[in-house]
Amino acid sequence: MFRPKLLFTSLAALALGACAPQDPQAVTSAAIAKQVILPTYSRWVDADRQLAISALAFCEGKQSLDTARADFLHAQKAWAELQPLLIGPLAEGNRSWQVQFWPDKKNLVGRQVEQLVSATPQIDAAALAADFGERDRAFR
Repeated sequence: MFRPKLLFTSLAALALGACAPQDPQAVTSAAIAKQVILPTYSRWVDADRQLAISALAFCEGKQSLDTARADFLHAQKAWAELQPLLIGPLAEGNRSWQVQFWPDKKNLVGRQVEQLVSATPQIDAAALAADFGERDRAFR
């Protein structure tokens, strides 16, 4: 049996549901990711690629030290731009520390993280703050 009222009501409900405003947080997050985070990561990747090319060219005697140094400083600047945005891949597994302290020939970052994890199986904000404070005082 055909019920036009039911059909009209169902179609109206679907149409109104499609007109509902998007979640403001989702819209803001998508805009920040697209306009800030991804371009900043891309600039860092491009600068690091150029640094690798420049370093190889310098080692082969095909490029001056000044050019290699300029590419190194450009890569450092691109890395510094990422510091306030340390979310995503760099925030996982201490990758940002691995980049910051590379080359870590003595694996200091890895050993310090292992010591912290083994000494404090349940890590919370207070434990991290206390550990950071001790290390900060040691470097002064």
